[in-house]
Amino acid sequence: LLGLSLLKPLPKSRRLCQTTADIPSQFCPSPPSKEKQCRFMVDPPSILSFYSDIPRSNRPRWPDQCPIRRKHDVIGNEFGPCQCATNERDWFDCSNMTREGFRSNINLLSEHFSIRSCGHHESDKSLDFDIHIKKNQELLDERAALAKEVAMSNLAKSHRDDEIQASYDGQPNIIFLEIDSVSLSFSERFFPQTWGLLQSHKIQSAAEGLSCPSGWCAGMFNKTSVVGQNSIINQLAALSGCLEVDDAREKLNHYKHSSNDKTSHCPASGSNSLGVKGSEMNSDHWIFDVAKKLGYLTFFGEEFCYEDSPYVVQSQSAFTLEVDFALDPLFCRLAKDWLKINGKVISQKRTYNVEYDEDEVPNSCFDGKSRGEIGLEYISQIWNAYNSVPKFAYLNALAAHDYSIDAAHMPLSSENYDSAVFRFLSNIMA
Repeated sequence: LLGLSLLKPLPKSRRLCQTTADIPSQFCPSPPSKEKQCRFMVDPPSILSFYSDIPRSNRPRWPDQCPIRRKHDVIGNEFGPCQCATNERDWFDCSNMTREGFRSNINLLSEHFSIRSCGHHESDKSLDFDIHIKKNQELLDERAALAKEVAMSNLAKSHRDDEIQASYDGQPNIIFLEIDSVSLSFSERFFPQTWGLLQSHKIQSAAEGLSCPSGWCAGMFNKTSVVGQNSIINQLAALSGCLEVDDAREKLNHYKHSSNDKTSHCPASGSNSLGVKGSEMNSDHWIFDVAKKLGYLTFFGEEFCYEDSPYVVQSQSAFTLEVDFALDPLFCRLAKDWLKINGKVISQKRTYNVEYDEDEVPNSCFDGKSRGEIGLEYISQIWNAYNSVPKFAYLNALAAHDYSIDAAHMPLSSENYDSAVFRFLSNIMA
């Protein structure tokens, strides 16, 4: 697909594997034999399509929203010892502090969330959890200086402050929301609200060209990913333009991480991706570094504790993740708390393997917020606190990562997340 528009039909020469010169022949199916062959039956409908046809009211479902079991003002030391944590402070004993005392002790410029848990430490009963993103002027000034440096290089013929500022102000906010792993059919079945919202903003084709009557442009590119167990491969390509395996025909540059010994294979043309000549690989390919250089605030979200995890792109590539905001500290605090409460601290269970949900009940409710809502609220607060600067957010949602033996329970988390995403997108696009 290199050099081809995603908005236009593929040329006839690229519609078949055998007629596409850039695809090696061993990857194309053999031409049909003239001898008689067995004919395989058409794949049967998915069992999930059976359940999607049944009204939600007539089958298992999760509550539309997480319940708040207790009011914050009644969660006190009388329920037992209290533990507190923030993104900068791991769990510590705060039994001698009131809720107000703990909150007054928080540095709102650097501590983006706070957790207080007393007594039995049940996530949906005795947890006091808040996200509080406040504007940090020092961070803004630092990012603006980087953006100005790039703008001055790109506008070499002009050093007028107004033109430099205009090039910075015109940059769009970007939200990369990945719901892993969801097929086209699955999204139509179990994300009807989100699907309908995007369809209402679909790019229209007219005689004069493409148009977006609503002011928003929604397009579908359903042939640009590698299917199967390839989430990290797709993420690496999307977030860096690099490959996990080498392709000799592309004459790629090869970069190896100094710590994890992983190698990424990247286009040789990356040294000019910012419009400024340079030799630092991470500033040219890794989108979070590129975004920072362009003056963006950055957010990276995975809905689990990914420390030491082999299931995230940054641990399986040559790149180092350094962002302004991340979900990892929050979910690591919650995972460590779960291990402690369930007596598994000395077990072999790793924090990235902690799972909360069961088939029948969503146990990933934290003080009235579902796991999926936490990342979306984080992004919303960043957007509100830093409304005058460009922002880049990547969030990988795990709602569809439910492989219950009982197929009736597999889509329940996805259906709930559909409502959360619909509300989030509707507010962002309002």
